[in-house]
Amino acid sequence: MRAAAHLLRRAAAWLRAGSREPYEAFRRERLAQRRAGGATPEPGLLSFVTTAWDTDPGFLRVLADSLLPQLASGQEWVLLDNGSSAAPTRALLAELGRNRHVRLLRAGQNLGIIGGMRRCLEAARGRYVVPVDSDDYLYPDCARLLGAFVRERQFPALLYTDEDKRDGERFFEAYFKPDWDPVLFVNSCYIAHLCAFERARALELGVYGDARAEGCHDWDTYLRFYGAGHAPAHLPEVLYSWRVHAQSTSAHINSKDYIQRSHEAVLGGFLAARPHAGRFSLELSPLFGGTPDRWFRRRRVDPRPITGLRLPAGPLAGPLRAAAESAQRAGGLVHLVGENVRPAGDEWSWEALGLMELFPDCVLVGGRIYGADRRVHAASAYFGFGWGCGYPDRGRGLGDPGFFAQMWKQHSVDAVSVQHAVVEPAFLLDALERHGDRPLGRELLGAWLGLHARRGGRRVVYTPFLEAECDHDWEDSAPADEKRAFLDAARELLGRTPLLSPRLGLWPDAAYQPVRDAARAAHLARLKAA
Repeated sequence: MRAAAHLLRRAAAWLRAGSREPYEAFRRERLAQRRAGGATPEPGLLSFVTTAWDTDPGFLRVLADSLLPQLASGQEWVLLDNGSSAAPTRALLAELGRNRHVRLLRAGQNLGIIGGMRRCLEAARGRYVVPVDSDDYLYPDCARLLGAFVRERQFPALLYTDEDKRDGERFFEAYFKPDWDPVLFVNSCYIAHLCAFERARALELGVYGDARAEGCHDWDTYLRFYGAGHAPAHLPEVLYSWRVHAQSTSAHINSKDYIQRSHEAVLGGFLAARPHAGRFSLELSPLFGGTPDRWFRRRRVDPRPITGLRLPAGPLAGPLRAAAESAQRAGGLVHLVGENVRPAGDEWSWEALGLMELFPDCVLVGGRIYGADRRVHAASAYFGFGWGCGYPDRGRGLGDPGFFAQMWKQHSVDAVSVQHAVVEPAFLLDALERHGDRPLGRELLGAWLGLHARRGGRRVVYTPFLEAECDHDWEDSAPADEKRAFLDAARELLGRTPLLSPRLGLWPDAAYQPVRDAARAAHLARLKAA
């Protein structure tokens, strides 16, 4: 219950922050900058699809006013009256249906979300289908930027954008998203709002064909594409506003009583398709106080041996190589742990093993390192943040979920602290070989391993279920000469991580604030000179 109460307090703080100047100033400036971008979409490229069931006419009018001016280039809006009984809604739908760019469909009774969206999908004619809720809002350059992006990316099967929220005329809580991350995705359907996908492939994949997904049809859609091997492309612009009102999950996750069942059905289907699915249970995350946030928990069966190594203060290469070779011979994993570090509980080894099984490209798993004050020393690390590979969530309390609750969700990162981490031995041996004679201290070992993982196309994962208490903060004591060596080796990656939006700020004093390229370049120059 404490977690749920904290989320409510944080939501209230976000709402208060939404009226402040920084985001609104950024939003207006960015809209002005975008006026020159993109080109008119080619005819027949986009089918916006919407179902409406007794939607508040005021909300539907706002959506129509935002979308209709974008359809003059030959795009279409497939709009379904999904059995509405409210006369004002029916009248507005009939009015909209007289627009030559709108194809108004009618259902005699409410087909539900899934049934209505399937009807729209089958009726659509565009190459891409763009689902839009009837009470939301599209930015005025949405169609133009979508059209330019799909051409630039050579027509991906699936793409998504950033988003914010809208309450009346107020825009707030912008979600500047990372690029595609399947680990975060199975924890949170973060790519929804706005998404576009190829209509022909959607029909092949049975999109909107499972009534059990009624409460999370977007998640079901994208999991179908993911399961077929399609990685979505990210258009890093806010093009969609999710309206906040009492009947929407934007304001209250339990506003619809079928959300829990839908999440369980969709994520259960994902798990059932994984190898060794029987090794996992799908549980409510204990961090969220009963909200429908799930955890793929590894059952305590079929373990792999763990070779532990307390990292010495002196030379590391020899002890690391010996531990990796021993673990490799045993078919196990290496547990790296610092001196005076006290891991919390005994879940960590199963959690790391489960992540490596669910995501076979994962070679390193770490979590939260915190002090006696229960504040975070180390968690998710990103190239270009802080000194060069720092932690945006450094200093947060353990009860703080962080930006869009990502501190409480598993997700891919650039690096993690090795004060308490689990690593694949073959990867560790390869990293030692490639590292050569450069300095290698325990304080920056996580950063170096993250660099080798990125260059080798391997994955590093942060999880909140792997944590430890430590009296000593390693980031403060990392040698300056090794930091400079890392900055030199990772020069081309600094500030260019796909896993952290540059609009969140790539150094602590600008965290989660819009930043400019010039400011980033100046900061990196200061790092090089340090």
